[in-house]
Amino acid sequence: MESHSTTDVRDLDCLFLATIGGADYFETRQIVRSDNGVRSVVGLASDWPLIQRDARIAELTALLVASERRSVEADCHVAELIARLSAFEELFAVSPAAELQAAPAAPAPPQLRPDDGRIPCDYPGCLDWVWPRGLNLHKKRAHGIVGEIGHKSAGGRKKCPYCAARPKAIGLAAHIERAHPEHTPAAAAPIAIALGEAPWRCDHCHESTHARSLKVPALCIRCVISAADAAVTNGHLAAA
Repeated sequence: MESHSTTDVRDLDCLFLATIGGADYFETRQIVRSDNGVRSVVGLASDWPLIQRDARIAELTALLVASERRSVEADCHVAELIARLSAFEELFAVSPAAELQAAPAAPAPPQLRPDDGRIPCDYPGCLDWVWPRGLNLHKKRAHGIVGEIGHKSAGGRKKCPYCAARPKAIGLAAHIERAHPEHTPAAAAPIAIALGEAPWRCDHCHESTHARSLKVPALCIRCVISAADAAVTNGHLAAA
């Protein structure tokens, strides 16, 4: 096999095979592209660097276009969501002040009442429960108050033993009856007295000492007997 040298790389695409009858025979090397089962010649073997570069550029360009398309679609979607959110906030917008007004006030924690006979201190702001005999001593030690001065300093108010309210002393009973009916003694039910008929009295003597006559119900037995005796006596006298 003959060998030869060349300075043109394109000469490598043609491999010399033989000379027959004064004609030279060469084998040509080509680049074939296969895309989805379709083959096509895109150039000679010496053109592969350029073919590879162009193919890479086309691939990256397609990826960049697809990425930009997805970015634009994402931006449109975000803008649509922001518009919907703004419309929703405008429709159901509530000012902070309105929220505070609408929010129900937190209920005060219930004050536990001990079952050992202690009573609450009636000094403003004091939550201590003390024995009734030691109330004045507690006021003196805890609040510097002696005797009933604590009532005067509280403006004539007394602390409710069942809640944190401090109604006036004169209205404490009414407050307990209104706010804590379960601690109010039930009022005694009125006693119904069935009154019978008025005592029977004789129509003649107007007394009820003697029994009622069965023969003459309007008179007592004594008056009936007296009337009979008088009739008998009058008869004897008339006969005489």
